[in-house]
Amino acid sequence: MPRMQHRVELTTDDRTALRALVDANATNARVAKRARALLLTDRSGPRWPDTQVATATGLSVRTVCRLRLGWQTRGREVVQPRGHARGRPKLDDEQSSRILALCQQNPPAGHARWTLRLLATRAVELEIVPELSYETVRRTLKKNGSS
Repeated sequence: MPRMQHRVELTTDDRTALRALVDANATNARVAKRARALLLTDRSGPRWPDTQVATATGLSVRTVCRLRLGWQTRGREVVQPRGHARGRPKLDDEQSSRILALCQQNPPAGHARWTLRLLATRAVELEIVPELSYETVRRTLKKNGSS
């Protein structure tokens, strides 16, 4: 059996918190699986090898390894659900209205009409937003009924 590189040693408080996550009906499946995997790899507990933990929880062996590493670096945060809209800038009403107003202006020289990429680039140049994806422009225009 290969030597475990990142050992998980849970305190009593950690074990209690992880068991609560496993037992809670409101917890999503991803959180419950990860909490259960950490409980199974605990040095003072069952101390199962990664392959057994992966089979028992339905996770991959690599995910179990990453969980052990994450437990040492980030602690309990490793089992919590991730945010979904990371890195995607949200536009407020004022920014949306300024982009819509920009849409109504004449397009830049050499272009017959505004493209989504041109609008995104121009909005950044005018400092409406610090960064903007053309896909966000598309969603904004679609939401407001512009074409």
